[in-house]
Amino acid sequence: MEGRKLFGPLEGFASLYKSFRDMHFLKNAKKKNLINEKFQERIMLSITQVNGCPLCSYYHTQAALESGIDDEEVKALLEGELSDAPKEEREALLFAQHYADSRSHYSKKAYEQILREYGREKTQGVLAAIEMITVGNTYGMPFGSFLSHFSRDKSKKDARSSILYELLMIVTVVPFACVAFLAASVRNIVHFPSHV
Repeated sequence: MEGRKLFGPLEGFASLYKSFRDMHFLKNAKKKNLINEKFQERIMLSITQVNGCPLCSYYHTQAALESGIDDEEVKALLEGELSDAPKEEREALLFAQHYADSRSHYSKKAYEQILREYGREKTQGVLAAIEMITVGNTYGMPFGSFLSHFSRDKSKKDARSSILYELLMIVTVVPFACVAFLAASVRNIVHFPSHV
């Protein structure tokens, strides 16, 4: 993803916090069959395509194929093309792309559109899935680039990255995850009003 700025440590912390805060919404949506594995993997690939994380692309391509999404649709999703996706999921996938493109600063109008389209519980699940893959992309890109230093194939090295950046992201992920999990847990226990 030439030219697209990599995620910084504060964005990493924010993505961890949002993911921990809203994970139960995805579990609830899956439990009620509002989101199935195919739909979740389409969301994952849509976000990953925008953010350009090779590790997540590899993993979620495999997961999508195993969920039953055909090879042609997976290729299309990795190119940002949604025409092969089920019509009833496209609004969510467009929102996922918008979320990634805006670096999680999505427009209120775009959010209200999916809320009208899917209702509160399904929308909460969609947003939680988006937040989850955002964490994966945020940390997957520096981790993958870091691993490339030890590979014979130097073409996997992300030109936007540096060893200092990669180490900073890798070293901060565990303490950030602990603090984000604690903050999200307290927020959910206290029942602050939901953002959705």
